[in-house]
Amino acid sequence: MAQLTEGMRGPRLEFVVRPAKNKVMRAKVSFDPTSRKNVERVVEIDEKAFIVYMPNGHSYRLTASELARRKLDRQPSIISFETVNDTTSPAGRYKFALNDEQRQKAWRDLENQVIRSCQRRHGPVENKEEVHAESA
Repeated sequence: MAQLTEGMRGPRLEFVVRPAKNKVMRAKVSFDPTSRKNVERVVEIDEKAFIVYMPNGHSYRLTASELARRKLDRQPSIISFETVNDTTSPAGRYKFALNDEQRQKAWRDLENQVIRSCQRRHGPVENKEEVHAESA
C-alpha cells in the first residue's frame, strides 16, 4: 500500500495530459422500441482523444471538449512547490535550474513521475486501450 501512495507525497504536478493513440469509446444507452427496453451500445467518439494522468494513480481518457469542460486544457501547476528545498528531486531541479535545458528536463521528469504512479497502480494505459479497441 505504501508503494501506491508514494507518488502522492511531496511536490508533484497536479496532472499530465498526453494524446491518446486510439479513439475514445463511450457507452451510449438508447431506448429500443421493439423490445421496449434500454439498450447499451459502445460508440466511438470522433474527437481527438487525450489521456489525463493524476498523481493519485488515476487516469482518464477524455476528448478535447471534455478536457476544456474540466479545465484541464491548461499548463498544470506544481503542488507544494513552495516546500521544495532538495536539489536532487525533480521539483527541486526544476526550481533551482540554471538554464532552460535543465528546467525542461526536470519538467519531463515531473511528468514521468506522475505517469509512473498511474502505471504502478493499474498498468500501462495504452495497452488496455488497444485491448478494448480490439474486443469491440
